Amino acid sequence: MRRGQIPVAANLLGTCELELTAWRDRYATDPQIERGYFVLLNDAGNLDLRAGRVVAAMDRYGRSMVIARELHRILPGELEPLRDVSVSLSKVGNVLLRQGAVDEALARYEEMLGIDRELQRRLPGEPEPLRDVSVSLSKVGNVLLRQGAVDDALARYEESLGIARELQRSLPGEPESLRDVSVLLNKVGNVLQRRSAIDEALGRYNESLGLRRELQRLLPSELEPMRDVSVSLDNVGDVLQLQGAMDEALARYEESLGIARELQRRLPGEPQPLRGVLATLGRVGNLLWRQGALDEALARFDEMLRIARELQRRLPGEPQALRDVSISLNNMGDVLLRQGAVDEALARYEESLGIRRELQRRLPGEPEPLHDVSVSLDNVGDVLFLRGAMDDALVRYGESLRIRRELQRLLPGEPQPLRDVLVSLTKVAGAQPAPGVVAKSLWQEALTIAESLAGAYPDLPQHQNDLAAIRSIIATLPG
Repeated sequence: MRRGQIPVAANLLGTCELELTAWRDRYATDPQIERGYFVLLNDAGNLDLRAGRVVAAMDRYGRSMVIARELHRILPGELEPLRDVSVSLSKVGNVLLRQGAVDEALARYEEMLGIDRELQRRLPGEPEPLRDVSVSLSKVGNVLLRQGAVDDALARYEESLGIARELQRSLPGEPESLRDVSVLLNKVGNVLQRRSAIDEALGRYNESLGLRRELQRLLPSELEPMRDVSVSLDNVGDVLQLQGAMDEALARYEESLGIARELQRRLPGEPQPLRGVLATLGRVGNLLWRQGALDEALARFDEMLRIARELQRRLPGEPQALRDVSISLNNMGDVLLRQGAVDEALARYEESLGIRRELQRRLPGEPEPLHDVSVSLDNVGDVLFLRGAMDDALVRYGESLRIRRELQRLLPGEPQPLRDVLVSLTKVAGAQPAPGVVAKSLWQEALTIAESLAGAYPDLPQHQNDLAAIRSIIATLPG
């Protein structure tokens, strides 16, 4: 359904809701009428969510869940009411996650998973309950990953992927089963990339991309396979960039951007295609920035920021829309700083920092907002350092370091938080008023981390470069 058709559909559903309410008043105990009302509330909630009316959607999903639980109570031996409870839990969990209520969303998904496992037990060998378990595992994994429980998330994804592969074998050539496998390969790849298992991540991403190109060939007129190919191209490009294959990465990003723009053209006004364009513009811009093509990078980031602000306007208060604006501002600040426009860069960085502090306030304890704040603090500190405001820079760097130590505590064993601590140590050490005992101890701690990362990941140039740079600096320190 196109976005412009939503008001028409909503009016029709509103009329149906009024009529069904009248029927419910007359036949209050009729399960068939109650289930019809359950279905209508879910459909209306879906339209509310598409239109950005999150509170209204939550109200309808909540009411539909009450009906589903009541039907399950009065029809305890029937399976349809039990599955309806599972569906409602999924929808309520989705909205809670969108609102940033992560723990509450996880509770709904865990209950949903329990119901789906029970349905699978009662219907052994049936594909639908098996797929429902796979979907529930994936949703639980998503929340655990967001909370920083990486090992637990990976375990859920791997179990979900195993089920999806089993369904693919039993239903060869069916598009839904092919897509399920491709989605889960991407999720496993994301975790592996986060752990710096780059070659393994690339293997999962390439397998996913192959499946998605096959789906696009099977379903040439459908838009979802196009979008999926775009996402997989971005993922492959990310790993190629980490491996230093910049031209190959750029080729994947440019193909992805072309697909995203085509989707935006076919679905004008829809937020999701806009977000796809925004995400890939950021990737292209960052790669161009790294290659020194600053004017081209700035053009991509400027378009990215315009799209992000438009999404924020359409989806006020949504955390992801706010985060997209903050990322765009940071990217622009990076280019402006390299171009020598220091005041303009600082303005972008400070606006981004303000947004990120707000997101951290709204999502307390979540690793991603904490990490984002630390990045913005470093950016502001870098500009202050360039201006010679060393004390102010040191304050920003010190706060960033404290946040990163906290993230390392929350995410033990992950390489990225450890490298972030290393970066902050070098900044705090470099901003010390004199190369004395404090600076030397900071550099020594940074060296210990660099040696650990370089030894654990010998094939990643980033860690080898860090180690060489820090050794070089320590060699120049007095005493």
